[in-house]
Amino acid sequence: MAYLLDSNILIAPSRQLPIDIFPSLWGGFEELLTNGNMLLIDKVKEEIENGGDELSEWCKLHLPKSSIVSTETEAVILEYRKIFVWAQTHGQYTPIAKKEFLSNTVADAFLVAVAKAYGHTIVTFEKSEPNIKRRIKIPEVCEAMDVRFCDHLAALRSLKWRF
Repeated sequence: MAYLLDSNILIAPSRQLPIDIFPSLWGGFEELLTNGNMLLIDKVKEEIENGGDELSEWCKLHLPKSSIVSTETEAVILEYRKIFVWAQTHGQYTPIAKKEFLSNTVADAFLVAVAKAYGHTIVTFEKSEPNIKRRIKIPEVCEAMDVRFCDHLAALRSLKWRF
């Protein structure tokens, strides 16, 4: 089991703890990604690299290829189809929320599919909002698909990571 990072787990710290000022923190992230404790899916990597900022450059230079999980495997596609059906048939969410969640440019549905396919835990800053209609959030999908998720502190504590 590894931790799959939502893009917000890297984006938010890069804004508050810049790479040039906190190089040892970012070196720690690189180590966790290199040793396989933390992984990114290809679509999260694309989201970050499309940012055109310091974080996108860091990812291009420091993410080992072994830390990137493809969303184009049979196992992932099978799970994605289940998530697609769940989202489309869930009456709570608006059509716009469903369209955004299932968009090929948004990583969230694929993130849950990879976690389900391989037994990984998602790390995200998103909080559960079970009554929200305008957006499908990762925690709600994880609950529906029986996928583990946690915040960054829980993941780092479990890995006994110290900064």
